[in-house]
Amino acid sequence: MSEPSPIGGALVPFAPDEIAELAPEETRQVIVFEACGERFALPVDAVREIQPLPPLTRVPTAPPEVEGIVNLRGHVLTLFGLASCLGIPADPRPASHAVVLDFQDADLTIGLAVQRIGEVRRIPLSALDAPPAQDGAAAALDAVFEVDGQVVGLLNPRGVFARFLSDWGIAPDARMTG
Repeated sequence: MSEPSPIGGALVPFAPDEIAELAPEETRQVIVFEACGERFALPVDAVREIQPLPPLTRVPTAPPEVEGIVNLRGHVLTLFGLASCLGIPADPRPASHAVVLDFQDADLTIGLAVQRIGEVRRIPLSALDAPPAQDGAAAALDAVFEVDGQVVGLLNPRGVFARFLSDWGIAPDARMTG
């Protein structure tokens, strides 16, 4: 009598490392964009929508981080410049899109002015590296990763807007965990 075949109902033993190789790797879905001459990303769940940027209205007494305001379907969208928020050099190219952020508050409509929208990507968690050391209590970057040979900074929206959250009535650890 011959040995039973592993095919046809018999269990075949696997070593633990072989099982790990068969399991799909967990990913994080992000939107990649360009601002300040650099590539950044935001978690998809932190973005409400992306819109072509209509003409901005400047606000004379606004803080330097505020680029201006726009009318977005009857709501005032306050648009922030990422360079001012992060303390990095601005890009001389004009912004082309507004990335509207989702603070889970319908009355809070804010966005980031960006020069170019890339794409939505799924990034394996193993591809995310720790960001370089950052000043301040609330870090603006959660991680860095590489796309097409270029480093992309994964932004933590809570960290980008940390100094404004209390003015907006949002607890720093309650929303937009990035």
